[in-house]
Amino acid sequence: MNKQDIINEIGNNDPTNVSFSKHLTIGPYTLSIATGSTSYCSPQRFLADVSEYTEMECAILHPDGSLMGVRDINHIFGSDVAALCEGHGFGDDSSIGEMLQDHSTVMPYITWEQVVMVANAIDQHSK
Repeated sequence: MNKQDIINEIGNNDPTNVSFSKHLTIGPYTLSIATGSTSYCSPQRFLADVSEYTEMECAILHPDGSLMGVRDINHIFGSDVAALCEGHGFGDDSSIGEMLQDHSTVMPYITWEQVVMVANAIDQHSK
């Protein structure tokens, strides 16, 4: 899977919206990709052509639709994917660290190259 494959699958933004959130189903998992004025993306504004974003906000959803935590992401997809998560690196000895390890997390401001790496990690695991 490459950047163009992902763009072809998710499509471009609806010009009437100010934000964009699309789901890319890969096996039993879903990669959520968000852009726009309310997302952790760059630029943080609406662009009709999603290829023009340099960074996106992404999340991996469990088969039941809930957001994965960094601990599950690390266990299932590996440390390269987990390192992109907002909760990565927090120690287990603090309450915020524990919360971010086990509860939902996003991957803020990740590049297209990183989105492709995450999508391919999900795809490899799903085979």
